[in-house]
Amino acid sequence: MVKLHTYLNRFKHSLALKAASRHSPVGCFDGLSYSFYAVMTAPSSQADLDPQWAAQSNLTRFLALTGVFHILALISVGLRLYARIGLLKSPGRDDYVIVLAAVSNYSLLKITDLQCSLR
Repeated sequence: MVKLHTYLNRFKHSLALKAASRHSPVGCFDGLSYSFYAVMTAPSSQADLDPQWAAQSNLTRFLALTGVFHILALISVGLRLYARIGLLKSPGRDDYVIVLAAVSNYSLLKITDLQCSLR
């Protein structure tokens, strides 16, 4: 364990030395200081946002995407129930839990839809 820890420290230190020699005029940094240097000198990504694009609402995309996945989940639950109850005629306790989860999943979709439509 100690050998692995020593190896990882050497590797981390060599990466920090290589990165510091490429990016820093000051010289060598340890890993923590260099990562702080890299974060502080990184360009801000918020300056690239178009204000018109940022003002647009993603509500329809959000509802469409979550709706599609909820429908796929309900279809898979329906097929499972058909196989377990319709064909095998032996539902188990897990089927009741799956129906409960599907109902709560559907109610979450409706609550989200209601919250989004009130905005």
